Amino acid sequence: MNALKAIPAVVVPSLFELSFKTLRDREGILNLHFLSRRFIMKNIILLTLCCLLFLVGMGQTNGLVVSDILIEGNKKTKAQTILRELDFSIGDTLVKADLTSRLETNRLYLIGTGLFNKVDINIKNLEADRLKLLISVKEDWYVYPLPTLELADRNFNEWWRDRNRAFNRLNWGLKFYWENFTGRNDRLKLITQFGFTQKYEFDYRLPFFNRGQSLGLSYNILYSKNREINYITIGDKPIPLEEPDANDQVDLRRFRTGALLTYRPKLRERFEFGAYYHNYRISDTLNVRNPEFLAGTDNKQQFISLIFQFSSDQRDQAAYPLKGHLLLAKVEKNGIGAFQQINNFTLETTLAKYFSIGEKWGLVLVAKGKTNLIRSQQPYYQLQRGLGYKTDFIRGYEFYVIDGQDFVFLKSSLRFRLLNLEINTKVMPIRRLQYIPFQLYLKLNSDNGFVNNTYRTPDNQLQNQWLWGGGPAIDIVLYHEYVIQLEFSVNRLGEKGLYLHYKFLF
Repeated sequence: MNALKAIPAVVVPSLFELSFKTLRDREGILNLHFLSRRFIMKNIILLTLCCLLFLVGMGQTNGLVVSDILIEGNKKTKAQTILRELDFSIGDTLVKADLTSRLETNRLYLIGTGLFNKVDINIKNLEADRLKLLISVKEDWYVYPLPTLELADRNFNEWWRDRNRAFNRLNWGLKFYWENFTGRNDRLKLITQFGFTQKYEFDYRLPFFNRGQSLGLSYNILYSKNREINYITIGDKPIPLEEPDANDQVDLRRFRTGALLTYRPKLRERFEFGAYYHNYRISDTLNVRNPEFLAGTDNKQQFISLIFQFSSDQRDQAAYPLKGHLLLAKVEKNGIGAFQQINNFTLETTLAKYFSIGEKWGLVLVAKGKTNLIRSQQPYYQLQRGLGYKTDFIRGYEFYVIDGQDFVFLKSSLRFRLLNLEINTKVMPIRRLQYIPFQLYLKLNSDNGFVNNTYRTPDNQLQNQWLWGGGPAIDIVLYHEYVIQLEFSVNRLGEKGLYLHYKFLF
């Protein structure tokens, strides 16, 4: 009705009045032939405009304009950093019917940044069609000077069984993380590591540095020394180069430095362009044992890698998503310009979909594929890895590595949330960590995958065939960013095992 009030009062009656100035009464019969085409068209247009204005006015009553957004609890985090993570801003109109779900989605967006233990978004004031919001946050602890004790092997399961839980294969040192370094969700990381693998690393990530908050930059430099390295794959298992009489022998030295430019035109979309310089040196013994470790480049190798990656992250949170989807596409070229000791060009794509089924049930589907466009045989180290490295594995095959030029897999999990608690305890010495969000999930996993290796050897039987593995599992989620997974899995070989995995956002 607000739209009708804006229409002059003389317009509506004119649509229905007859102009008696042109009427002619012939023999008592009202002649309506005076209505010219021009008169009819004029009134049809006016009537249409009235209807449109009326519909617009009705639609506006279902919308709420965000007049202001207040933030409290952000002692370190800058307000612009919080506002940048919302999918609406001051002046936008929110649909009244979708307001509750829209605010909850944005609350999870803020949780997903890893900056906060708790986030609430509430209506501060509502007048007519204007809405004022209040965002209350409980900041996480941002400075982590952590003494570290970690494994030199690929995963906990390999260390526990194949390496006989040897404590001399542990790495120890200090990791210093300063999250939210300047209040802009930037991160400073320093690593000093000793033990089985020595490592020194500096990494700084700045999400945005321009006024439009769309351009970011990160820089990394790393130097490491490995006393022992897996130098060949036999029986689909990595074989370490063991030199018991040379305790101080360094089998591999690595140096890497480079930068990554990030362009974020939309809230959930990101383009990344990176350039890195790599320098590897290996021992004489390693070069003799496997001349293809660095693809026949003697004891040293150096190359430049260029990386382009696109991501569309529509998940509600990063560490343990409950709904939404993630799309990643990556192109990497190794060997550019003067440093062409290797020539490798790979394409990689990941698609993950998270379904929320009611309040407690959920379904996860993760598909990933990788291919090498240059089909010549590549160096053993790094550049021809298939499944069994980092997060690229089939459950039930944690003790295996499956090398090849191409791979594809589909992981699926049906999960049920058994517990969802908010624990307040004073046992934790750090006050900000005394509030503990805790979730416990029961899961049923089923994975399928395939690795193609043109240069397959008879020693490795898991290449070039379909793989399956899965079974029941338990997931524990703490602080929205620490995930511990205990999984009982069976593979197509009939092998059974209990496996431990963990994922931390920092």
